[in-house]
Amino acid sequence: MFELKAGVFVGKLGQRVRTKLWEKITDVWNANALMIYSMNTEQGFAALSHGDTSRELRYVEGIWLTEFSHDRASQVQPEID
Repeated sequence: MFELKAGVFVGKLGQRVRTKLWEKITDVWNANALMIYSMNTEQGFAALSHGDTSRELRYVEGIWLTEFSHDRASQVQPEID
């Protein structure tokens, strides 16, 4: 695996290594992570997400979509006069 920038890694891992790495990320390190890997799907990949990320993954009718998470409590409401 190559670290492209701090915290961003890219590489080709087998299923066993990818599964073990994901277990370590989620169970041992409890890190925020997004893993995208090659898979025989319509889009050619699958994705896993864990922790506090700015996007949520949604699987809709056979394809992966991303949705921005919005914390409604922290949004600034415009003043109406």
